[in-house]
Amino acid sequence: EGVKLTKHKSLPLLRSIYSTKHHHPADYLGLLWDFPLATEIEPNLRIQENVRTLNEHTSFVHTVYQPVWPSAARDFSSVVHWRLLRNGQDDIALCLVAFSCPEAAKLKPPQENHVRGTLNVSMHVWKQTPGGGCIHTRILSFDLNGAMPKPLVQTIHHQQATLPS
Repeated sequence: EGVKLTKHKSLPLLRSIYSTKHHHPADYLGLLWDFPLATEIEPNLRIQENVRTLNEHTSFVHTVYQPVWPSAARDFSSVVHWRLLRNGQDDIALCLVAFSCPEAAKLKPPQENHVRGTLNVSMHVWKQTPGGGCIHTRILSFDLNGAMPKPLVQTIHHQQATLPS
C-alpha cells in the first residue's frame, strides 16, 4: 500500500521503489516476495518459490529466469536470510543476504533446459531515513555458468561499467 515502482528514464534497467507514506524497513521485505511486483523489478524473472522455510528468518529459494538471447535460461537455488538491525530500542535497517548453497540445490535440481547459475551474493539493505522513508541498497554478484558468447560477455562488461555507482 502506497508503494510505487518506476523505471529510470535514461537507464531503463534501473528501477526505483518509493513510498507515498511512512513504511518500516520490514515492510519492504514483502516487495521481494510479491511475485507480480518482483517481475516488474526483474522482468526476466519467471518463477520464484520458497522451497523450504528453515525458520522465520531463513529459507531455501528457487529462482528461474527467462532466457536472454543468445544465452540459455538460468535458474538459481539459494539460501536467503534476513535480520532487522537495531540501535538500542529503535529499528534502523533491514538486511537480507542470499547465496547459492549445496543444501538448497539438492532440494531443487536444475530446471530442464536451464543452466544452474551460482549466486555468489545478493545483499539488500533497507535503512530508515530521518524523514520516515528508507534507502534501499543492493549488492549482487553471480556466475551465469555455462558457455556465453564472447561478444555478449564484452557487451555486458561494457554496460556494467557505464552503470552509476
